Amino acid sequence: MDGRTALHCVASRGGPDESGGAAARRAVALLAAAGVDVAARDVCGRSALHCAAACGALPAAAALVATGADCAASDEAGRSPAQLVPPDAPPALRALLAVEGAVAAEEEEREEEGDGGALAAWVRRENAALGGRFFAIVRARRGAGAPGR
Repeated sequence: MDGRTALHCVASRGGPDESGGAAARRAVALLAAAGVDVAARDVCGRSALHCAAACGALPAAAALVATGADCAASDEAGRSPAQLVPPDAPPALRALLAVEGAVAAEEEEREEEGDGGALAAWVRRENAALGGRFFAIVRARRGAGAPGR
């Protein structure tokens, strides 16, 4: 057995867009309500959120985050879900994981290296991709009790 749960399977098949998004969101909610552990790891140390991120599955990732998945969790190779997001994934997926703190360690590393300009450029790109809503999303998530930095 590879340690994958039903949540891992749903997250891996969630898809990057809304075509299967509603089904993925419902499946995640039902499985979490049934007691499937959102923090469960497979043999590589990956959670369901790692799988959703690696597949670029925004709807599944959003549903997992809403059920308490840890965005900062590292797999056996030390990678967070944010580090597994493919380049062609929806920009909102990166923003979601960033807002939830999955790139906090990377931000600190950049600050230590004096590369704050790269971080600022990334935030500007994400804000543009989200139609100028990046900071509104951050404020809303933090105001709703989401963990901040």
